Amino acid sequence: MSEYVPLEVFAEYKKIGLELGFKNVYSGTFVRSSCNSEEIYDGEDI
Repeated sequence: MSEYVPLEVFAEYKKIGLELGFKNVYSGTFVRSSCNSEEIYDGEDI
């Protein structure tokens, strides 16, 4: 591991993504882009 990223940084990443116009942003430790992708595509807030 080269760096520890605090949870607050992930919250900031989410905020930035939403401000850029993304409908939903998963940002956190152990998050994979493919997890729950169908639900996100359908507009569900997971």
